[in-house]
Amino acid sequence: MAIQEKYYLKSISKTGNVVSQTLMEDLIDSLASTTRVKDHSVDAGGAWELPAPATDFSTVTFVDGDRIIYRITHTVINNVITLPAVFRSPTSATSPLPWSIIANRMDMLSAIYNATEGTWDVVSMVPGYTVS
Repeated sequence: MAIQEKYYLKSISKTGNVVSQTLMEDLIDSLASTTRVKDHSVDAGGAWELPAPATDFSTVTFVDGDRIIYRITHTVINNVITLPAVFRSPTSATSPLPWSIIANRMDMLSAIYNATEGTWDVVSMVPGYTVS
C-alpha cells in the first residue's frame, strides 16, 4: 500500500507567464522557523512585568510576522502579571489578562510582531496548565 501525501494549496498567483503557488507545507515550515519560545518562572508573589521581547531575545532583529510564545510558570500564589507597552491586546481581551493565581500552574502567551506599529499583537493567552 502506497503512502499518499496531501498538499493543501494556500495561494496561487501569476506574473506574466510564471505561475507560482504556496503550499501549506511551505507555510508551516515558514511559521516554525520564525517562532521563538521563552520560559519564565515567577517565584515571588506580587507584581511582575513580563520582559519585553527585545530584552529576552537581545541578539534578534525582529521582522514583521515573527512570533513569540512565552511559557510563564507560577511557583507561588497571587502573582499580578503585567505586559510592557510593546504588547497590544485586542479590545475583546479582558484587562488584565486572566493569569493563573495559584502555584504550580503555567500560562502560555503568544504574540505576533507588527513592524508597522512596532508592537507585539497578543493572539492567544491560555492560563492554567498544571505543572509538577
